Amino acid sequence: MSIKTLKDQETEVSKTIQSILSYCEQVQKLINAISKMDLPARMDKLDNSITATGSEIKKLSEIQTGLSNNIGTLSTEIKTNAKKQDTKSVITWVLIVATLCAIVILVLKH
Repeated sequence: MSIKTLKDQETEVSKTIQSILSYCEQVQKLINAISKMDLPARMDKLDNSITATGSEIKKLSEIQTGLSNNIGTLSTEIKTNAKKQDTKSVITWVLIVATLCAIVILVLKH
């Protein structure tokens, strides 16, 4: 082997070591940043948010169930009232016709 070849290898190894050291510095910066984070507190906040969201979803579900029940009740009441109204309407017309018949009969008798 020649000296130049050894110098080239030495240069290549030196560049590789510098690259590795640069990478290690970046990794250390990330480790430091992660170490500064209060992960338990963040997890607690996330857990509280999820719990609150679940609670709100449950409330909305209960409201939806209540509205469905109310709609069913209202629908039944509307149908019942419509039947009553139909009955009242028929009775009204029967009374009108009976009254008209009575008037006609009275007029014809005189």
